[in-house]
Amino acid sequence: MNARNSAAAIAAVTLGLGGSALALPPPEVPSAQPRCDIEVVSTPQGTRLRPIARAAADLSGSYRLNVETTGAGGGSSVSQGGDFSLHAGQEQVLGSVSLGHADGTRLVARMDLSWAGGSTHCVRRAQL
Repeated sequence: MNARNSAAAIAAVTLGLGGSALALPPPEVPSAQPRCDIEVVSTPQGTRLRPIARAAADLSGSYRLNVETTGAGGGSSVSQGGDFSLHAGQEQVLGSVSLGHADGTRLVARMDLSWAGGSTHCVRRAQL
């Protein structure tokens, strides 16, 4: 291979590598959107639900928590809500729901967060 062909081969390999690098997807950026979760905690008295909200930036708005249970003894529904104010990078417990002992009870808890410009929700299902 002569010097001219070597230079062309190196250029082709360099362009090929450069083209591959450009085709890679961009790195994932952590979501700035607020997130929520509903913790289910066993206690000596039964079960406690803790609705939790997190945000990457200061944020205020309102929340709504709905909990529905069904079991051998029937069913129940609990709702609560209110305003919240989150500080960047911190989590906040927005309320609490306590349920008594009831083996075999199924629950579905849903929390909706709303703020100026958006909303999100989370759902937790559990069997007690």
